Order: sequence, then structure tokens, then C-alpha cells
Amino acid sequence: FPTAIHVAAGYEIENRLLPALRRMHESLTEKAQAWDKIIKIGRTHLIDATPLRLGQEFGGFARQVELSIAPAEAAPDAVLELPLGGTAVGSGINTHPQFRARVAASLSEQTGIAFIEAVNHFEGNANPDGLVDSHGGLKCIAQTML
Repeated sequence: FPTAIHVAAGYEIENRLLPALRRMHESLTEKAQAWDKIIKIGRTHLIDATPLRLGQEFGGFARQVELSIAPAEAAPDAVLELPLGGTAVGSGINTHPQFRARVAASLSEQTGIAFIEAVNHFEGNANPDGLVDSHGGLKCIAQTML
């Protein structure tokens, strides 16, 4: 079960989130340039403020998304170690000695993500810190999108 979560998280970040963030950044940057001559009223503290260019505003949005890309790129790193199951709580009993390494290599080949066998399967099965770490970066990105 922990391995499936790690693989799914790593795969979705690499194949869906990162491409979407890159497309969004590119699109917002294009809009910022296209709309740079449009003047609008800025708002601050719920009141009208100084005029600004719509391109400036969209440039700010583009920068927010650009800054979200680095945490998204780092998020999969926290889930690369796979605490492979089917090994009697991580002991390896009743499996081929190369089972865990071969599964990690096969998943890496199939997904293009550099998954590796967990350094310590007991820790990997008991401790969700990699997922928590990955989630922290993703939560920051979600906050940016509000």
C-alpha cells in the first residue's frame, strides 16, 4: 500500500501537475504581455487604489505560478524510496532476494521516475514522512492558486 501511494504521487506530479504548471505559467506570461497596455483600477483593502496595467497584474500571477514549479519539481524526490510490500513487513521473508530492487527498477523503467528500493523497509512502511514532505510542497502550491 505505501508503495502504491508513492508511485501514484510521483507519477501524477511528474506527468500532470508539472506540465500543467508550466503551461499555466506560459499562458499567464503571454497574457501579461498582450494586456500590458490595458489600464485598470487596482484594489487594496477593499477600496479603489492606484491605477495599474492589467499586464502587471497578470505578470504577478505568472510569477506566482513560476515560483510554484520548483516545489513541484522537488515534491517527487520525497517519495522516490519505495517501501515495497509483500515482504513480510519489510523483512524480505518469502520473496526473492532481488524482488524489491527489481520491482523498483521496473517501476522506474515504466514511469520514467527514478524510484529506488527503500533504504530501510521497516522505516518506510511505518513512517509516512516522505509523503508528508511531498504534501507540504504541494500544499504551498495549492495556497498560491487560491
